Amino acid sequence: MNLCECFRCITCGTEIDCRIGMSNRDVQPFQFACPKCEERISFVFGQADAELQGAEKVEGFEAPFKGEKPFVDLHLDFPVYVGKYKMGMTTFLRVTQELGMGAYSHLNQRLHMLNYLHPVQRDLFSLITQYKMR
Repeated sequence: MNLCECFRCITCGTEIDCRIGMSNRDVQPFQFACPKCEERISFVFGQADAELQGAEKVEGFEAPFKGEKPFVDLHLDFPVYVGKYKMGMTTFLRVTQELGMGAYSHLNQRLHMLNYLHPVQRDLFSLITQYKMR
């Protein structure tokens, strides 16, 4: 699933079109830099106390993007893309085209492991801190 948002940088006022690709994890932290002034813009999905920092949402924004503003494509599992908006060219499609399906399959195995381990991260931290080398 993808969400389309428009953010206004609190430092320079630049409006940024942003497509956010959702991952399978419960908590999803996102961060990118304003394309004009490099102000850090961040937010977290899945945490009640997490708030948008470095920008504000543009109220009344209606998708789809028109390509007139700077565009940022975010996905938790892939690199941030800053460039020209092209409808339908999601981060997932861009990455699979650049890597090829064989390399993407290998990456997908690693992402699946992250999704599997995320719910038990407290147990893993506890186990690691209690392990003693002899």
